[in-house]
Amino acid sequence: MIIDTTSRDGMEKSLAYLMNISVPELYQFIEAAADLAKEGQWCFNQDLFDKAMEEFYSNMIEQELPNEILFFHLSRRLKGSENEVSYNLQELLTSKNSFSEFLKAHQITFKQGAENKIILYYRDRAISLENTMSTEVCYLRSRLGYNLGREDFCFNGFAFRDLLMKNQYTRQLYYCPEILECIERYLRINGLVNDYSEKSNYICFKYEFPIERIIFDGKDDLTVAGKQLNLLYQVAYRLYQYTGDSRFLIDDDNPILRLKDNDNASVDYLVSTEIITSDMIE
Repeated sequence: MIIDTTSRDGMEKSLAYLMNISVPELYQFIEAAADLAKEGQWCFNQDLFDKAMEEFYSNMIEQELPNEILFFHLSRRLKGSENEVSYNLQELLTSKNSFSEFLKAHQITFKQGAENKIILYYRDRAISLENTMSTEVCYLRSRLGYNLGREDFCFNGFAFRDLLMKNQYTRQLYYCPEILECIERYLRINGLVNDYSEKSNYICFKYEFPIERIIFDGKDDLTVAGKQLNLLYQVAYRLYQYTGDSRFLIDDDNPILRLKDNDNASVDYLVSTEIITSDMIE
């Protein structure tokens, strides 16, 4: 069982099917939960909404909860590499692949260092990241494992596709991966981003993963059952947002999903790829 989080229509039909009710009836339950979340509150109480929906789910759902989840990953990829394995950042930089070969052509390489750090080299010279007053250095230290215990190598994405083109993050990644932009500025390599942009396409990768394999960002300790319920809460809340004027909806609360730091996304889990053009981004 999977909840189709590609569109509003998909979420409506999937959740209504799971609860064995019609879509209009589904919205009656969602609005009842929303009323409880607002009653006597100075603002919408998400916890009360989730609690009400959990009661509805427990009383109505008789089949197994979703055991798979859709995962939407945004990335600008070199042309011809769309169907390659999607690596975690550590492997992407230190193994041989299309991205690392592109960097190598610009005399940029990475090697695995001590304590899980990734060492940046330019023209065969190790580059220091000790000047922590630089904005680029702070970002690079974070992504290259210099902050011990807070490494950030994971492959990540979003749970919902419906409003993803309205997400600020979607706009930020249009021209190149963020790490590439930081490297260009820090090493003062003019044209690195432009070269990458010209040789690549911006793509939304749609994956379908076993739900036990993914991590909800900020909720790392959820059990499988907790992940299943959390997804259903988030879907119900997203549908509640559509009960207002959908013209003004944004995507600032799209659940961020990730894999473990050392995990990669095999093409075996890839459902589809969608090229994103500038006119699609709102």
